[in-house]
Amino acid sequence: MGFIVADSITLPNGLSVSNFVVSIGGRYNLYKMKFLNPTTNVLSTTYQLEYSIIYYASQTAYENNIPFQTDGLLRMTIDPSLITGDIFTIIYNNLKGKYTNFVDN
Repeated sequence: MGFIVADSITLPNGLSVSNFVVSIGGRYNLYKMKFLNPTTNVLSTTYQLEYSIIYYASQTAYENNIPFQTDGLLRMTIDPSLITGDIFTIIYNNLKGKYTNFVDN
């Protein structure tokens, strides 16, 4: 599961890549966090989601599991009302927000 990005990005070595595949690294961690506001004495709940991303230079590289870059653990905060469906959909929707031109794979 992933999506193809038509946007062009520049890699750390200076090369530009477009039409690359973005995929989740296979696992994620979900943490429930509770915070007490000392002023209002109100307890609030939020979720922290950790995941990794794998980038592939092409669909062929994706199919052959040949990544060109892997990001370490990334974190995002999720509103408790969103924790009702598929976690991978939440992650992918967040990732897609970083690109302007993509197609689901």
